[in-house]
Amino acid sequence: MTRSRPEELEIENFFCPDCKAEVDLDAKTCWLCYRMLSHEEMRSVEPPVPFISAGHDTLMTLLAVIVVMVVAVGVWDLAPGLGGLLMVIVAPALIVASVRIRRRAQTSGPLSTGEKLAQFAVSAALVLTVVCVLTFAAFIAFFVYCLIALTSGDFG
Repeated sequence: MTRSRPEELEIENFFCPDCKAEVDLDAKTCWLCYRMLSHEEMRSVEPPVPFISAGHDTLMTLLAVIVVMVVAVGVWDLAPGLGGLLMVIVAPALIVASVRIRRRAQTSGPLSTGEKLAQFAVSAALVLTVVCVLTFAAFIAFFVYCLIALTSGDFG
């Protein structure tokens, strides 16, 4: 048996006209600014727009950098070569992702945490690809140099 949901039971949020604090329907005064309230005023007030300061993203980026550094130091302590590789891949990816996130937030508004993680994953994949291509190119260059040295007999 399926229950139908009546549309008349929508719950409305009411806000103080002065401070925009959310108040109960039966409230006589605002809990934040203590203004006397009337139901007509509370119904006509638009809900406040959430505000995230520009410093919020900067702080989150700084905390992410600190976490990456702490993890890299821990990995470096266990396996020095792996810690260096982690820093070579993650540090540029974090910088690229933070720049891309800031630019996108300026054009289309704030991004969700999932979108920020996706930006970081794409940046990390891009940096990893560049590192792999450069490593392969260095290997080929070394191989060609050794081949030329062997065929000419000049090792110096």
